[in-house]
Amino acid sequence: MLFVSGEKPERFPKALAAGADLVCIDLEDAVHPDFKHAARQQVLDFARAHRGAPLAVRLNQLRGPEGLRDLLALAESGAVLDWLLLPKVEHPDDLSLVHAVAGHAFHQLMPLIETPLGLQHAPVMAAMARTDAPKLAGLMLGGADLSVELGCAFGWDGLLHARGALVAAARRTGLQVWDVPHLDL
Repeated sequence: MLFVSGEKPERFPKALAAGADLVCIDLEDAVHPDFKHAARQQVLDFARAHRGAPLAVRLNQLRGPEGLRDLLALAESGAVLDWLLLPKVEHPDDLSLVHAVAGHAFHQLMPLIETPLGLQHAPVMAAMARTDAPKLAGLMLGGADLSVELGCAFGWDGLLHARGALVAAARRTGLQVWDVPHLDL
């Protein structure tokens, strides 16, 4: 998966042509707070017109004003994403809300587990793939933020317990698990 900033619409086609299995346009960490509104509109306009290589969008944290704006804008945009990535998911109810509000606007959902509370609730969230979150395709480790929250090193050993917990939660329900992206800035 190749991430590209939602602030840089000139890079969207370049990222899609780079040969990655999946391109994720990021509205969260890669967009300056002053440019969230403009980036949201550019990303959704692009996604609505996009045809071809698989495309994902990472929204802002759902339990914040920008994330709620992202979700409502997606629901009303007419875009249909291959993947929707949700950062900092901590509560199973968030998955139900996303399906209820914008389930028509994506094919597969991938929550990022980036906090101790999210890790604790991962088994319940994974089980929702059979009930209230049918488009839930897996769980993704958000290791950078989780390592800060846990006060551990951002590396294999520091996050080994979190990796194991996510694998166990996801495999019980047949979901995928995605590891933290390699950060090469």
